[in-house]
Amino acid sequence: MTGVQASFEWRRLGTVTMIADKVMFPSGPAVPGVWRVSVGPHAHHGAAKDLRAAMYALTTPGPTQSTNQRVNDAARGGLAHRQLVVVDVITSAQVNIHGKQVPLNLEPDDNRAFIKAAAILAAENPDPDPDSADYRRALAAAQRTVTALAGTDMMGADTSGKPTEPDKRDVKLMREAVVTLTALVTEHDRYWPNRWGHEGNPPGSR
Repeated sequence: MTGVQASFEWRRLGTVTMIADKVMFPSGPAVPGVWRVSVGPHAHHGAAKDLRAAMYALTTPGPTQSTNQRVNDAARGGLAHRQLVVVDVITSAQVNIHGKQVPLNLEPDDNRAFIKAAAILAAENPDPDPDSADYRRALAAAQRTVTALAGTDMMGADTSGKPTEPDKRDVKLMREAVVTLTALVTEHDRYWPNRWGHEGNPPGSR
């Protein structure tokens, strides 16, 4: 089975404004790409061979340009309700084919359609970092057990005298804390070393 994965980044183009009852979209670069108009929590996507022309068409949609009319109306409605309306674009993308990153030419219509579809599918996932799900679950479990353990009589006992036998329930909590903390360390070592930028370094870097 052949698998192809797309990677891309959104770049903020600007905000949509209203001037003399006309919806004004920001000017874009004269390059092919994918655009996204976000009206509050809702997003509208499109692709164009020339993003500058696309922004002009959104500002002045023709009578037969149903998509441009719909997005223009949505932006107008959002601005009327004092919502923030912003435009983001994708002007470069890569695909991973058999483990190799290859630049994707966005000139062909099919390539832009592919990136547009990938961007829409990514936007439908409410989790901004699905790969961290196991780590976040391990962190939450460790926090719960450590918090419970911190409230036990054993953790508040006087250590200056002869120790007393802890309550069996406290011992059970202590063992659960050991298990969840061990799981957290395991997930930490799996997840964080592979993060970019401030989150860490990619594998093989120094």
